[in-house]
Amino acid sequence: MFETNADVAALFIGFGNLADISSLRQSKRLENHATMVMHVLDEAISSMDDTEYVIEMLQGIGKSHRKIAGFDPNFFLKIEEPFLLAVQETLQDRYSANISHVYKITIRFILMELTDGYRNGPDDDRYSENG
Repeated sequence: MFETNADVAALFIGFGNLADISSLRQSKRLENHATMVMHVLDEAISSMDDTEYVIEMLQGIGKSHRKIAGFDPNFFLKIEEPFLLAVQETLQDRYSANISHVYKITIRFILMELTDGYRNGPDDDRYSENG
């Protein structure tokens, strides 16, 4: 994801005070963040029967990203392709066109709710240089 999205890589390199993408791959902080992202995705998918809870959770997480300097809500959308590739690699021969369709709908719903949470938060939540 970082090789094809220099803007996202730059944000994470700055986030961890790292020198480059190579050191980013070794970062414990990035590993912890990736684990947290996977937990959020797992929680959202396994709780889909309670959409109100899932929407509230995802929008809250989206809103929390407003405090990150340089974050663009479109960064959320860049998770789709790596997520779908991970699902395909995990399921291997059980991966089908139908499964692909279901997971595309699911990840797009998740990413749209994260994006909506970011965009619909109050303006006083946004990061500013002044505090």
